[in-house]
Parts: sequence; C-alpha cells; structure tokens
Amino acid sequence: FVGTEGFVPPEGPGSAQADVYSLGKVLYEMATGKDRLDFPELPDELPEGAKLKRWRLLNSVICDVCEPKISRRKIKTAGELAEELGRLEAGRRRAFRVRPGLVAAVLATAVGVGGAT
Repeated sequence: FVGTEGFVPPEGPGSAQADVYSLGKVLYEMATGKDRLDFPELPDELPEGAKLKRWRLLNSVICDVCEPKISRRKIKTAGELAEELGRLEAGRRRAFRVRPGLVAAVLATAVGVGGAT
C-alpha cells in the first residue's frame, strides 16, 4: 500500500481520480483548519456574511471531490475541479451536467402524469 492515510480514496491509489481526491482533502484542510481524517466535519467557527456563502460553495466542491454520497455529484478529473474552482472564484453559478437518460426518464414521467389527468 502506497499513500498517506486520509489522502487515499477508498478505491485505492494510483489513478488520476485518486490524485483529485487527495487534492480535495488538501482543500478541506485549508478551508476548515481540520485534519483530513476529520472529513466531513465542519469547523467550529464558520465565516459570516458573504464569506459564509463562498465558503459553503467551496465546501460543496470539496464534497463533490471527496464524498459523492453527500453531494450526489462527483468531480473526477483535475479539469472538472479547476473549472468548478474557477467558477467559484469568478462568482459564477455551478455548471450542472445534463444526463440524457435522466432527462428522458423525467420527460417520460411528466408525459405519463400529464396524460393521466
């Protein structure tokens, strides 16, 4: 086993996605002041006002990298992470990926419900 505990993803080291996971843990430590092994605990004191909103957005990105069960999204590549952090820095809304299968299921449900009335 190669890697530092807490920086290695559950699926193991040795991939680009594992490196992105490790970077997410570094961002967690920087954003919270807590140890990576404390993830996903929040800091004892949170910023206030506008800083709190930005901190929450950053925390959401960190969860997308390190814990998809919390966020329901998964950032898998360094490019995706850079894009999300760039959006956060620029104050732009997050991009949501459209999945064709999900769109088809939602449309089928809507048509089914609309047709039943």
